[in-house]
Amino acid sequence: MLKKTIAFVLLLALFFTFHESQAMHSPYYYKVKQAETPKKAVRNFLKWYEENMERLKQFDLISGKPGDSTKAYRVNFGETEKYLAELKKSGFVSDQYINQFRNYFKIADANLEKYPQYDGPAQGFEFDLVLQTHDLDETFHLAKKGQYVLKPQSPDTTKVYIRLTTIVMLLKLTRSGNSWLIDSLEYV
Repeated sequence: MLKKTIAFVLLLALFFTFHESQAMHSPYYYKVKQAETPKKAVRNFLKWYEENMERLKQFDLISGKPGDSTKAYRVNFGETEKYLAELKKSGFVSDQYINQFRNYFKIADANLEKYPQYDGPAQGFEFDLVLQTHDLDETFHLAKKGQYVLKPQSPDTTKVYIRLTTIVMLLKLTRSGNSWLIDSLEYV
């Protein structure tokens, strides 16, 4: 009986040592609570954005009035900074996310300078900038019931995929202290 007990304890120790060693060397080694946190951050960001998008639309990101043939559209950088400050205050996005928007606005302004536009939606601003879509209601609806898949890249970076019927939303996140911040949002 003693031999069986010792053999059982040794097998159990060997199993846990092997299992822990394999898990720690895997690039996807995460505790359950850590793995759930990025998904929650994404869900909370989408909820925050849905509740605040109308307020964010109040910023005049483009100067110039549609139909005014005397003044071409240009990016209003004073308003874009206010817009970005509001996004940052949400607590869900990183400096990298904000800087990507700054670069987007600079490129959009250069395009509007090179190809002057006087009417219609300004090129680069004809859709929702945060979710990069025309159909916000459907995107929010699909994201709420969509399947969330977490793909950790390291202990401090991860990707969250959300299946939206035929397309997948990809959010890249970075750990900042005890929270996760969104670095980018794109579709794959």
